Amino acid sequence: MSGPSRSTASLTAELIQLREGLENAYRRLGVMEERLRSLSRRNRAASNIVEVFDVFGAAERAPHMPPRRALKTGQSVWPTARAEAHVLQPTPGLANLTLTGQDLAVVGFSVCGFDRIELERIVEMVAAKQAADRNFIPVFLTDVMAADVFRRRRYAFEYFPAPDAAHRPPGTRPWEDYARERLALIKRKYGLTRVIRFGKHGFCEA
Repeated sequence: MSGPSRSTASLTAELIQLREGLENAYRRLGVMEERLRSLSRRNRAASNIVEVFDVFGAAERAPHMPPRRALKTGQSVWPTARAEAHVLQPTPGLANLTLTGQDLAVVGFSVCGFDRIELERIVEMVAAKQAADRNFIPVFLTDVMAADVFRRRRYAFEYFPAPDAAHRPPGTRPWEDYARERLALIKRKYGLTRVIRFGKHGFCEA
């Protein structure tokens, strides 16, 4: 005779506990990562030379070159061509780490023309809604120079400056055309299902 089955409430409580434990561990990992970066910046004795060994089949493409060569840090050795463009999977945010990898709708949030305090309140509102519903991943679209507001929560964001005709170089293409193309590119990049606008004007709009 089999033992008593666990109640739904018990399983739900364990699931919540495991999820919170995983997300708390990720927060600690983020703090450790930031500390490591800070210490690395202070260490001025770090070498700026790295050894590269036959990166991405370099020897097969150029047999006359030695398979091992020293490069200055930052010198490009990475392939730039892509056979097929894929939609990016933006991070769901630090507090929603367990949403990673799930097939959820990616929603754009246009947050333009706000000061830092207002922007933080909006991001907090979206984060609370996401934590409650857990059925979407946000990408913030902004013309505000406040990247840390989004990075603090590990949210993906795109910046595009507001139009300023007074500083537009003569002979350049119309700002509206470039803005329209930029917005279309971002929609394809993340596979946005919709864009929700906060404020009087939207992202990439005059």
